[in-house]
Amino acid sequence: MDETVLLDFGGGPGTGLLAVASRGLQKIKRIALEYASGMSEVAKIAQNIVGSRCDLNTEHQLVSPQFLQDIDKASKCKPTIIIFSYLFAQSLTSAFVSALARAIRSLDTVHTSIVYTNPVGPSAAWMPESDIHFWYREFCNEMGHEPRIETIPYKYGAVANLKLPVERDGECASEVWRIN
Repeated sequence: MDETVLLDFGGGPGTGLLAVASRGLQKIKRIALEYASGMSEVAKIAQNIVGSRCDLNTEHQLVSPQFLQDIDKASKCKPTIIIFSYLFAQSLTSAFVSALARAIRSLDTVHTSIVYTNPVGPSAAWMPESDIHFWYREFCNEMGHEPRIETIPYKYGAVANLKLPVERDGECASEVWRIN
């Protein structure tokens, strides 16, 4: 594989970039959407750890024309990994989730994988039906996919192919699946 595109919805501190880079991928283009201000500064640490193998690393706070332009440029590459890190735990709407699924279906999705992670535990007050996975299930329904969500403990230690080691631990709900 020459180049991998990482569309990181809920990009946060760049954990998705670190996880993908630790798999030994040599060329990564990361386009992230992160609503929390200040996260782009934290994500620069991940960029520094990965180094020049990530030749594009943009982080956007809003779905803007620049964000869409970055995705359009990067989507010419194969394969693509779309990560939803805690995005579906936010206060969303059916219209947003439907539009997101339509946008993803409009991409050339050959060799595209979806990675879902979400917090476990009590759901926030805004979660419909007190189901922390409600919006993800709605997204999967729009995509024609039957979700198989697992709750997994993790202790993440990445050292391979990185300049500095990274460690994380906790518990999250997760699913990985391939489109087409």
